[in-house]
Amino acid sequence: MLKAAVKCHQDGKLSEADRSYSAILEEEPDHADAWHLKGLIAYQSGRFEDAVRLIQRAIAVNPGSPEFHNSLGAVQEALGDTVSSIRSYVKAIENRPDFRDAYVNLARLRPDVAEIRFNLACILHRQGNNGSAIEHYRAAVRLEPENVIALNNLGLTLQEMGKIREAGHCYIRAVNLSPDFSEARYNLGRMYQLQGDSENAIEEYRRAIRTARGSSSRIFYNWALALQELGQYDDAIQRYADAVHGDPGYAEARVNRSLLLLLTGRFREAWPEYEWRQRRSDWLSANPVYPDLPSWDGSPLPGKCILVQAEQGFGDTIQFVRYLSLVKNRCGRVILEAPPVLHPLLKSLSAMDEMAAPAPENAQRADAGVHLLSLPGIFQTTVETIPMAVPYLHAPAEKTGKWHSRISENGFNIGVVWSGNPAHPENSMRSCDPGHFVSLLSLPSVNLYSLQKGPAADRLRETPGFAGIVDLGPELHDFSDTAAVIMNLDLVISVDTALVHLAGALGKPVWTLRYHQPYWVWGTTGETSAWYPSMRIFRQHRPGDWETVFRWVQHQLKEDVLS
Repeated sequence: MLKAAVKCHQDGKLSEADRSYSAILEEEPDHADAWHLKGLIAYQSGRFEDAVRLIQRAIAVNPGSPEFHNSLGAVQEALGDTVSSIRSYVKAIENRPDFRDAYVNLARLRPDVAEIRFNLACILHRQGNNGSAIEHYRAAVRLEPENVIALNNLGLTLQEMGKIREAGHCYIRAVNLSPDFSEARYNLGRMYQLQGDSENAIEEYRRAIRTARGSSSRIFYNWALALQELGQYDDAIQRYADAVHGDPGYAEARVNRSLLLLLTGRFREAWPEYEWRQRRSDWLSANPVYPDLPSWDGSPLPGKCILVQAEQGFGDTIQFVRYLSLVKNRCGRVILEAPPVLHPLLKSLSAMDEMAAPAPENAQRADAGVHLLSLPGIFQTTVETIPMAVPYLHAPAEKTGKWHSRISENGFNIGVVWSGNPAHPENSMRSCDPGHFVSLLSLPSVNLYSLQKGPAADRLRETPGFAGIVDLGPELHDFSDTAAVIMNLDLVISVDTALVHLAGALGKPVWTLRYHQPYWVWGTTGETSAWYPSMRIFRQHRPGDWETVFRWVQHQLKEDVLS
């Protein structure tokens, strides 16, 4: 009966709805919702005094309903009884402290009360309505200029909207008013960090730590990020450890610490921490997990089947499938679970018995499972013990033969790539303009072949002089096609994408163009790779400075290859 009555009410059939509510009350005199809804009809019909009486009956039955008190406040406001209306809105908030509608009504009646404006802003902020939240935070600050919490929250909301400079002014005002306000110090540090000012960020984090109450893990974590940006890796490792000490389950801090340990060559310390990657939400959302499949710890399992699950990017899979031979030595059968686009290439692995696309039924055929990037830790890999049986991948012979006639027999043949997966968070930094490769055509006897795939391939046709580069990209359907082309080339020159791992795994000469940010796989300095003996690394020394990198590439081609 109530559902039908509400439908009539929503359709504007007020008289019919009112009769239905009355019928409900005849059968159930203490039906609070019916009293409340009859009161709303009276309010909508302009019978305000009847509305007050009816809603008060509802409140007598259910005094804890914030909606009832809010409705009563609206009716009292319509009667001009502002004092009673405010009292009702306050009662609604007492029953539900995050009741936005009651705060809106109060803010309309009492726009000069900072606490009301502040609380409403907090609710709007939590609901993602940042524009309105800023309006009410600003009002709270105007009414109470020394309210440092309102200043801090205003800064956070502005920062979320990309208004970094304005946010900074709020934080600075807050810490000037309250130097021991750790939260504002921390947020000021984050603002400096977003602006690339790591040194000032670190200073604010130091001050925030001195006055912090409760857990300081997130402060230590961001302090570590700032130190890492400055290349102070040992100090950053310690700050990550401090973050973990305060919050042992802080997966991000543990993983970042492990990556820095790997970057600085401390592999044995790093691998146990690196396993925490599997507890991060981004990892869990991207990788299938089979909870009923026992985890393999490296123990010998003769005659048993191990499911090895590829993870992360294509390059990671290509790099770490070298460990399958070590797995095969300790068990009877190996199933590799990997993206289908890699299957034509990976079927050349001699240590693999079966390959499958990710699917739960794979786990049903295995005795134990392991994720691919856990294998270096299981085998206690150090820089000195990286498996170096290269090449460990091979291009299909029939495809290699097919491409032989397409590659020039005269000159020095180079395959080039200027961009990686556009979904990669650092792709804009690791990519360069294809025009840099066009400049290599000025060298005598050089033939260039584009192996670029994806949206970035279109940039070649927009590049002056692009006609001198043979575009093979449209004919490369999977990694085995690309591998076959590479086997017919003299050299691959590429930014840091899966392609450099492919060339390295094939044992072909490859020059990797690495952007300025260090990555543990390539170390911090030097031209050689511990993972691929045929690789040479050309590093940026300043963010975005590809010009210098390509001048170096040109020089080395002249000196080492073409002379």
